[in-house]
Amino acid sequence: MDVVSPAAGLTVGNSSAEFHDTAPPGTVIRTAPACGASVPPRTVVDLVTSRGPQPCAVADYRGSTLDAVKAGDVLATLARHPRAHVLGMENLWFQLLQPTPAGLTSADVTVDTSLAAIELACSGGFSALVPTRFVSRHLADGRLRTAAGCTVTMSEAHYLVHPSSRTALGTEATLFADWLRTLAE
Repeated sequence: MDVVSPAAGLTVGNSSAEFHDTAPPGTVIRTAPACGASVPPRTVVDLVTSRGPQPCAVADYRGSTLDAVKAGDVLATLARHPRAHVLGMENLWFQLLQPTPAGLTSADVTVDTSLAAIELACSGGFSALVPTRFVSRHLADGRLRTAAGCTVTMSEAHYLVHPSSRTALGTEATLFADWLRTLAE
């Protein structure tokens, strides 16, 4: 069935393309108005076509040995990739990457919270080492992925803190509290 045809009184409007895991490149994956919608004659229909699966980036293996690459030496690759260090937790990178040198480089950044490190990782420019409880949603929705065998066990002390007086929360504190509540759901 020809959905957009002069005989049907419809014309093709804007077209765009996006990555799609299963649709071959060039095939229509979505229309606006939606397929099956009842529209008046001379309606302009916008089309979105598939670009095919999204290409994967090849890891930077420069400086790695052939054996390390064949063995999937994730740690050596991580040591060369820009890292987001959470202030006060830099030692975790040293723990993870031993015996690979893991010192800070000019490409690395230090942030004050795990949440900032997560956002940098989501941007695609950095790797982050953060508590698992903070990234479970990002892993579930595909925004982040874990590196096999890259887990650091840590023991951390937590203080239960509360305000010494009743004051209104600032904007950042309100956003953070709302985010914590969504994690508990």
